[in-house]
Amino acid sequence: MKKIFSGKIRWLLVGIVTLGVAIAGGAAIYYTSSTKASTTAEETPVQTATAFRGNIVLYANGTGTLAPANEVSFGFGVSGQVTELNVRIGDQVEAGQVIGQIDNADVLAEYKQAQRTVDDQTTPAAIAEAKQAVADAEVDIYNAKQDLEYLISSDVYYWELQVASAEETLEAAQTEGGSSPTAEQKQKIDDATKALRRAQTNLQAAQLRYINEYVPDTFTYTVTDTEDADNDHNVEETYEVVAAPSAAEIAAARATYELAIETHKEAQAYLDMLNGEALPENVPGSSLTSLVEVQTALQTAEENLKATQLISPIRGTVTDLTASLGDFVGTDSVITVADLNQPYTIDTYFDAEDWTKVQVGYETEVVFDLLPDDIFTGTVTMVYPVLDTSSGSSLVHAIIKLNDTIAADLPSGTSVAVDVIGGKAEDAVLIPVEALHDIGAGKYTVFVMENNTPRLRVVEVGLLDITYAEIKSGIEAGEVVTTGIVETQ
Repeated sequence: MKKIFSGKIRWLLVGIVTLGVAIAGGAAIYYTSSTKASTTAEETPVQTATAFRGNIVLYANGTGTLAPANEVSFGFGVSGQVTELNVRIGDQVEAGQVIGQIDNADVLAEYKQAQRTVDDQTTPAAIAEAKQAVADAEVDIYNAKQDLEYLISSDVYYWELQVASAEETLEAAQTEGGSSPTAEQKQKIDDATKALRRAQTNLQAAQLRYINEYVPDTFTYTVTDTEDADNDHNVEETYEVVAAPSAAEIAAARATYELAIETHKEAQAYLDMLNGEALPENVPGSSLTSLVEVQTALQTAEENLKATQLISPIRGTVTDLTASLGDFVGTDSVITVADLNQPYTIDTYFDAEDWTKVQVGYETEVVFDLLPDDIFTGTVTMVYPVLDTSSGSSLVHAIIKLNDTIAADLPSGTSVAVDVIGGKAEDAVLIPVEALHDIGAGKYTVFVMENNTPRLRVVEVGLLDITYAEIKSGIEAGEVVTTGIVETQ
C-alpha cells in the first residue's frame, strides 16, 4: 500500500526521534521513505555526516608578559658616599659579585684593629700554652680519679658510674615514649628499668664489700701506745686501728674530680677556638669569655665592612639603578637585579571559565609580540589557587616556563599571547557535535545510519570542542551519523 506523508511530516519525525532517545534499550526509529508508485512523494531529507579520523585539541587562550624568574632590589648596609660603582643598567652580574662601594676608611680601620687583637691571642706561643693546659688538666683528672677510687674503692666507683648511666638511659626512654608509648617504646622503658635495678643491686653489694672488706683491708693502721693510753706502763705497745675515710673527705675528693673534668673541658674548648673551631655549648671560663669577646668583635667588624659593599644576591640583569658615583646614600634600595636568564618565565592570565584547562604540567604554545611569526612551546609550572581580581575581573593566574632557550634576548615586560593545551586527541574518531544527544550523567547517544535506517547507539565521548566530538567507542570511522532533518516547504 502506498503511504502518503503530509507537509507536517518533519515535525512528526522530530517527535519520534525524541521519543526514541527516551526508550530504554535504544529502540529503533524508522524513517519511511516514499516508494515508487503511480503518484510521487518527496523523500524526507535527513542531514548526515561521516565519522572520520582526525585530531582535536582544546585550548585556553590567555595573555601575559615575560617576567623575571627572580627579582631583587637592594642597597648598601650602611650610609655613606659612593666611591665605586661598577655596573650600568643592562649589565649582567653574578651572585656574590661586588658591584659598588661606599667610603669605608673608618670601618676598615676598626676591622684591622679587631683582627690584630685576635691575632695576638692566637699566636703559636698561645696555642702551645693552651695545649699544655689541656695536658695538665688530663693529669689532674687522672690523679683526682685515683684519689676518689682509693677512698671509695674501684668496685663502688664502677657501679656508681653504671647506675648513673642506667638512669640516663631510662630517662631518655621515658622521654621518647611520652604519655602514650608504643609497644616498642614500652619495651625500651622496661629494659632500661631492669638494667637500672641490676646496677643498683650491684652497687649495694659493692658498698657492703666496701664496709666489710675494703675498709678493713685498706684503712687499718698500726699505732704505738706512746702515751700509755691503757695505763699499763708499756709505751712501746702497738695495736691496730681502722680509720675509714670520712664523708667530708669523700665529698672533697668527688668535688676535686668534678673540678678537674670541668677544667679540662674549658682548656680543650679554648684550644679548639684558637684552632678556629666553634665553641661548644655550656662551657664557661674567663679565658673563653675573653676569646669569644675578641672574636665577636672581629665578626662584627667584618659585617660592618661588608655592609659598605653593594653585593648582588642573585645572578641576573641590572634593570634599575638610582645611585651614581659620589652620591651620599642611605640604606634604601638603589639597584634592582632581575633573573632574565633563559628559558624564559611568563606571567599569564586566563578567563575564569578556563580554570580546568589550565593545570600544572599542561603544554603551551607561546607567541611574543616582538616575534609574531614564531611559536614557542612551554609548560605550566604553577597555577595560583585563587582567582586574581586585581584587574576588576576574575582571572586564572598561572606561571609558564619555556621548554627551551630562544635565539633572541627579550626585555622584561614583553607582551605574550599564550594557548594552553587543555586536551589533545590524535587520530581519533570524530563526528559533528550536532549528532550527539545528551541523555544525562555524562552519557550520549547518536543515530547511526544502517541500511538507510537510523539506529540509536550509546557512545563514549572524549574531548569536545564547538565543532567536533571525539568518539572513544560506539562508532567507527566511515560510519554515517545523522545531524538533524532538513526542513522542507
